[in-house]
Amino acid sequence: MTSIEIRPDTERGVVRAAPMAPSDLLALDNVYPTPDRRPFGKVTRSARSFWIDPGLERGAGIELARSGLDDDAVELIADAPLNAGLPGRDLWRGESLRAAGRRTHGEAESFVPEGLAIAYHPKIAPPVARRVARRADGRKVVLSEAPHVTIFGDESREFIYPDAYPYCAVCKLHVETQAAPGAPWGGGGHATGFLVGRRSLMTAGHVAPDPNAHAWRMQVIPACWGGRSVFGMEYGTWARSAKYWATESGSGDDIMICELYDPIGDDLGYFGATTYDSDWEDRATWTMCGFPFDRSLWAPSRQNAIAVRDDDDGDDIGVNGGSFDTTQVESDADEASGASGAPLFAWFNDGNLYAIGTHSGASRDGTISGEELLSNASGGAGFVEAVRWARDLWP
Repeated sequence: MTSIEIRPDTERGVVRAAPMAPSDLLALDNVYPTPDRRPFGKVTRSARSFWIDPGLERGAGIELARSGLDDDAVELIADAPLNAGLPGRDLWRGESLRAAGRRTHGEAESFVPEGLAIAYHPKIAPPVARRVARRADGRKVVLSEAPHVTIFGDESREFIYPDAYPYCAVCKLHVETQAAPGAPWGGGGHATGFLVGRRSLMTAGHVAPDPNAHAWRMQVIPACWGGRSVFGMEYGTWARSAKYWATESGSGDDIMICELYDPIGDDLGYFGATTYDSDWEDRATWTMCGFPFDRSLWAPSRQNAIAVRDDDDGDDIGVNGGSFDTTQVESDADEASGASGAPLFAWFNDGNLYAIGTHSGASRDGTISGEELLSNASGGAGFVEAVRWARDLWP
């Protein structure tokens, strides 16, 4: 990783690295190592997996046979319905506590594997076509797929091609549930997540599947472009287990940490995490990247030069036997449904890339001049501790 001079930033006497402004990043060139070890064409075990619901009576087994429909096709033949991908096995809700009115600092370093390209300046991609229909009278209608959009000023998000770090570590999520054995899949939604460990992924707590469902599954597509990974059709994974925190107030604790079946962080690197410092308020240094429906649910868009406008104490959460505070980080990031779980992040002057929160939505915040609509991310010490806990639990 590029060596960058550290210019100390302090909060309560603690020397900290500081986020770099977009103008500082202009001095850095993208990194394309030789040899290039990006996982083009790699097949993960999840991508070629199917499962039979244990709630159904199993047959004699599964047979692989040549298909009679096409000479180059094969069929999987089983006595019970096959489900694509892998199921979620464990889902539990973490404890949220009343805010104690204190804050602590913490961080977890990012990781970039040897041979992975680094994009300080990602490839800007052309717009993805919107779905358009015609009414009976011939007028065109742009179809939407989710309920809300929040834009601050002019549109400032742009499509990027996610073939380098850190954008390849931002993942498209598709969450589904099944009401009963053999029932149709549905009742889920689209969201964003980002790698924070070899097999750990962070997203928003409200993305969690229904805990009362018979079964759930979460498809994870890293470096997603047009509905598939840029590294190949068979490069992806599924969530094996997840722990989520989310109170009705959604104040700072709207996070979920997931265990993945495949350690794709080894190939793609992963984000670090750090607590937000109020000294950074109004600095236009942050970036958010995700899959908001009004841009595209299947191709990532990012916005940079985002400023945090305020930060509020959130509910404390219980992690690994301890209690940790959270912070609701409020910014002018454009957002929409589908972006839930997106990282709010920056390169820092110690050479690390840190997220300060995971996107949770938008809310109105009381100000001297009235109410202000702001975009929210859940961060704080609880956010960082959840990352550390996941890395230890799922190495």
